[in-house]
Amino acid sequence: MIKSAFSASDNQILYRNQMKLLIQTGCKYSCRVTVDLAGRRFNAKSMMHIGDIKAGDRFELLFDGEDEVNALEEYSRVLETD
Repeated sequence: MIKSAFSASDNQILYRNQMKLLIQTGCKYSCRVTVDLAGRRFNAKSMMHIGDIKAGDRFELLFDGEDEVNALEEYSRVLETD
């Protein structure tokens, strides 16, 4: 298992795009991708709790499975806020 910290953009347009990419990117990989938002954990591949992440929030993604390294690398690219 590996994990990495991310931030949701403060810009509403970028934020909405990030949340869409959060789900879409996870669905490409077989590994489990879990969001840790201030101690609350939920599936990053499901829309169920993604709305709990608000613009400007910091969160961690935990990757567990065969292609976890590839998933982390892609998430690092698509969720970049700079």
